[in-house]
Amino acid sequence: MARCLGIELVDASVPADATIGRAARTLADAHASALAVLGPDGHVIGTFTQLDLVRSVFPPYLAELHHTAGLLDDREAMAERVADRSDDPLPRPTTRPVTVEIGTSAIHVAELFLHTGLPALPVVDGERFVGMLELVAFCRAIVPAP
Repeated sequence: MARCLGIELVDASVPADATIGRAARTLADAHASALAVLGPDGHVIGTFTQLDLVRSVFPPYLAELHHTAGLLDDREAMAERVADRSDDPLPRPTTRPVTVEIGTSAIHVAELFLHTGLPALPVVDGERFVGMLELVAFCRAIVPAP
């Protein structure tokens, strides 16, 4: 498995024409918080996060609510909503992808995590995707062992 800053990267990516269901399965199978979305040439064109998955499946008005106590928590309806959306295409990335070059310094990686708010960043070697650098793994790597 590829490494960046001595940290093992997560192999988590989907092609741009993937469905929400495929992205959800890839996130779950890789135990990843985000995955790289790859264009036809294999280059990173965006990132799809766990939060993007929630936004894709649940109604947008939930983000506006401050309290959901009045809403029914119907797990069957939730499962149906996920099933209904699983064949939908991934949303197109709206911003230029943020990537980390394989030899990037820890200070630059920290800056990227701070500026983007992403839970994981795609790592590239030139233009080639090599894996996802998870924020939680980065934090473990910078905290000294007791």
